[in-house]
Amino acid sequence: MVIHCFKIFEFSQVKYKRDEINMLLLGRKIRSLRKEQKISQAQLAFEAGVTRNQIVSIEKGKVNTGISTIFYIAKALNIHPKELFNFPLIKIDTKL
Repeated sequence: MVIHCFKIFEFSQVKYKRDEINMLLLGRKIRSLRKEQKISQAQLAFEAGVTRNQIVSIEKGKVNTGISTIFYIAKALNIHPKELFNFPLIKIDTKL
């Protein structure tokens, strides 16, 4: 199954794609791991050095977070960053 799930934004001459399905899956994974460890969003935010609102947005799949933030979240959860991506990837058709 091929799903078209990109939103394209243009900044100057550069097109920017957002993979919304995998952003949502990443957010759900972070939420699941956080809840398994019985950590609040506020505590995770504090440990990762970000705001609680940013954690909320990431968990809801609303923000395309940067790699540095992903590493800080993984460190706060005491896991390897690759564990955050341990979810089924969705095949995405990049032809629009």
